[in-house]
Amino acid sequence: MNNHMMAAVLYGKEHLQVEPVAVPTIESGDILVRVKVALTCGTDVKVFRRGYHARMIVPPAVFGHELAGDVVAIGEDVTNFSIGQRVVAANSAPCGDCFFCHRGLENLCEDLLFNNGAYAEYIRIPRRIVDLNTLVIPPHVSFEEAAMVDGDSRLGALRRVVLPLVTPGLAATAVFCLIVSWNEFLFALVLTQTDAAMTLPVGIAGRVTQYGIKWGAMSAAAVVAMIPILAFAMSVQKYLVRGLSLGAGLGVFAIGSSTTIL
Repeated sequence: MNNHMMAAVLYGKEHLQVEPVAVPTIESGDILVRVKVALTCGTDVKVFRRGYHARMIVPPAVFGHELAGDVVAIGEDVTNFSIGQRVVAANSAPCGDCFFCHRGLENLCEDLLFNNGAYAEYIRIPRRIVDLNTLVIPPHVSFEEAAMVDGDSRLGALRRVVLPLVTPGLAATAVFCLIVSWNEFLFALVLTQTDAAMTLPVGIAGRVTQYGIKWGAMSAAAVVAMIPILAFAMSVQKYLVRGLSLGAGLGVFAIGSSTTIL
């Protein structure tokens, strides 16, 4: 195993860089996990936008905290896990000794331990999380499904993460398309005088007459008008997807053997 790995490092507000960093070293009670799947939750989005989290992460630091992967190294005191096991680890664990922990309120622990670094090829899971909040993944459960134990569903990720990020772009695109479409229709309506010179939008609009709407003719013309656009979109879709992926600030990171999913 190399001494260095690729990781997404958070430096501050909306400043995330994928760069080589040292592979974490483990202590006697820790395990080292090769990350197979890492998720992006609402907390990650908020931290990315703010540039920090008061208790969870202080930049610069490797980002991400929801993951599943394979155990590749264990500390000498670890007895409940072995190399090669598929595991999912939470990003925190309570101390078990404070006022709140003694009363069963571990979520209010005064010394809650947080762990970050999921957006990397490897992550160190500290002893406390190994003992309390690391689970072996059953054979019938995929890495992605296991990582969602502490994450969000696909629909939830779409609603809470993807849509808020793309809404400004969608709104701007909708306004631009409306302006272009209306101008194209208006110019053609004013400047064309004969049926032979009419564009398709003007021709379709002409199916609405004082005697009624010719639905059959309008529907047929609309289908014919869409065919060239659909054919063009299908022929260039792989280039559109590639452009969207390369231009994404948050999205899918491919870091060595790891995959980071929204």
